[in-house]
Amino acid sequence: MEVKIKVRDNVTVLKPDGRLIGVAGREFRRVIQAQLRTASEPPKFLFDFAQVTRMDSTALGVLIGLHVSIAGAGGRIGLINVNQFVHNMLVMARLTTVLERFESETEAIASLQRT
Repeated sequence: MEVKIKVRDNVTVLKPDGRLIGVAGREFRRVIQAQLRTASEPPKFLFDFAQVTRMDSTALGVLIGLHVSIAGAGGRIGLINVNQFVHNMLVMARLTTVLERFESETEAIASLQRT
């Protein structure tokens, strides 16, 4: 699993590629924790799931933990390009009301900047 990372207008954009299952979920957590240490204040993260085909409970737990950390610091998390499988995982975990979804990176960046 690879994660492409860029910072655009003080928003950390992470684009994981592949399946976020098992060991990849733990690697996903490590990458996010490293980015959280260097993120702007308040932290703003955007996840582009265009290349994610599957996700397990470990990766879902990473998103939940990140939400708790970021919300406590006044930050926000956004998602784009969520496929049906990942969407179903978010619905089952009741995260669709907690994690914001956007239609495009540009729309997400503009919205996440309004904190």
